[in-house]
Amino acid sequence: MKTAHRVFLLALIAAADAAVAEDWLYTVRPGDTLWGLARTHLHPQYTHDDLARHNAISVPRHMPPGTRLRIPTTWLKSTAEAARVIAVIGAARYSGGTAPRVDDRIETGSAIVTGPDGRVTVQFVDGAQVTIGPDSEVGFAEISSSSSTGSVDTRLDLRRGRVESLVRPPPGVDSRYRIDTPAAVAAVRGTRFRVQADAGTMSNETLDGTVAVAGAGVEQLVGAGFGTRAVAGEPPAAPRRLLSAPELSTATTVRGSQAVLEWQPLAGAESYRVELARTAWPAGIHTDLMTPATRLEVLALQTGEYDLRVRGVDDIGLNGFDATTRIHVIDGWPVPTLSPPAMDRHQLWIGWSPVVFAPYYEFELARDPQFVERIVHVVQSGTGWTLPRPEPGTYYARVRVHQAYAADGTYGPAQSIAVPPLGWVDQLLRWAEGPPP
Repeated sequence: MKTAHRVFLLALIAAADAAVAEDWLYTVRPGDTLWGLARTHLHPQYTHDDLARHNAISVPRHMPPGTRLRIPTTWLKSTAEAARVIAVIGAARYSGGTAPRVDDRIETGSAIVTGPDGRVTVQFVDGAQVTIGPDSEVGFAEISSSSSTGSVDTRLDLRRGRVESLVRPPPGVDSRYRIDTPAAVAAVRGTRFRVQADAGTMSNETLDGTVAVAGAGVEQLVGAGFGTRAVAGEPPAAPRRLLSAPELSTATTVRGSQAVLEWQPLAGAESYRVELARTAWPAGIHTDLMTPATRLEVLALQTGEYDLRVRGVDDIGLNGFDATTRIHVIDGWPVPTLSPPAMDRHQLWIGWSPVVFAPYYEFELARDPQFVERIVHVVQSGTGWTLPRPEPGTYYARVRVHQAYAADGTYGPAQSIAVPPLGWVDQLLRWAEGPPP
C-alpha cells in the first residue's frame, strides 16, 4: 500500500523471496478509458487487460469518474535519469577501473568500489544522497523517474560494506529509494539511516524518521534513535535504543604530526568506531577502525583540517549516534627560549619565552645533561618556575610545549646553570666602603 507520510524499510529476507510492490492510486476522470490509460502510463508489456484484472473490473467500458484505480508502480513507464558524484575521499574506482571524480554522471548499471581509505557521496535527482563507506561495493541498479506519478525511483545493490543515506525528497516528489543487500531489501522514504551488509545479515540504524522493518512474517516499527538487525531466515530483532554520542575530550587544535583522540566511556558500548578524514586537498580517510579503548593515538597527520566522528557500538553491532568535531592540524610547536636565570640567597627562578596558543609547558631541571637525575619536572601554563636555591653545582634546564591530547613539542637545547657556593656570592656582592686600596 502507498502511504503518503509513512517511511518504509522492508527487510525482505532472501529465504522468504518476497517482492517489494506498491500501487499508484489513480482517480478516473471524465473521458478516461483503460485503453487510453494503458497507452499513456504503462510499459508496452502491460495492457488494459492487466489493468482490468488488477482492479477486478468486469465492465471496463463503464468506469464512473472518481473511480480509484490501483496501478502497480513497476508497470509504469519510466525515464532514465543520472545521479552525480558530489564528493570523493581516498581510493575508489568504477567497475571499469577508472577513478570517480566530482561531477561525474552515474547512470543505471554503474558500480563503485571503495578502498580501505575510500568514501564516495552520490546525489540523486530528487536530492537524496548516499555515502559509500570504505571497503564497500555498490551497484546502481536503477535511476529513473516517472512522468505519471512525478516520482523518482532509485535502487542500489549493496554487495558488501556499508552506506549512509539521507532521503528527504522535496514537497510534491514521491520518491522511492531502495537498497538491495545479500540478506535483505531496504525500501525507504524520507529518513536518514545506515545500512550495513554482511554475509546473511543486515543491520539498520535509524537516525531520523520512522522505519518499518519486516522479515519472516514479522514487522517491527523502528523510530528515530532505534535500530535492529536482520538475519536470513529469522524475524528482525526487536528495536533497541541506539547509543548516545560519546563525549569527546580531544583537542581541536593540534601542532605536529601526531595526536591523541580521546573520549569518555559510554555505558553499553562494547567498542567504538573512529573515523578521521582529512577535508583539505588531498582529501582522504586517515583512520577508520573499531577499538574497545577510549583513547587512540594517530600518527602521520598532515597540516590541514580533519573531521572526527566517534560512535559507540553495542553488543549486537548496532552503531549509535556520532560525536563529531573538526581538528585543525598546524605546524609543529616552536621551541620556547629559556631566559637567563635569576638567583639570590634563597631561590632560583628560570623563565622562558611564551608560545602563541600553547596550552601548557613541560619544564625539567636535572643534575646531568641526559636528564636522568631530574630534580624538577612540571607541566604548567605559566612561563617560569621558582624553586629553592639548590646546592652548589651545575644544573641543566630545558622546556617544551605540552599538549594534553596531542603530540608535544620538541625540547630546545639544554641550558647549563652554575650555582656557586653562598660564601662566594657573599664575597662577590659585599665589599667595604671607600676607594679600592
